[in-house]
Amino acid sequence: MFETLARRITVLRLPVDRIVAVAAVGSFLWLLLDDRIHPFAVFLLQAYLSF
Repeated sequence: MFETLARRITVLRLPVDRIVAVAAVGSFLWLLLDDRIHPFAVFLLQAYLSF
């Protein structure tokens, strides 16, 4: 019974991890453009991404 119901319902599969990553980078860039991020935080991000 549940199997036939599950076949009828199609679930939209969204890449949730990519959506969250794009939202995080977008919000960081938005704050960076508004000068609301301390330069030390930018330095830490650059140090993290360099390794």
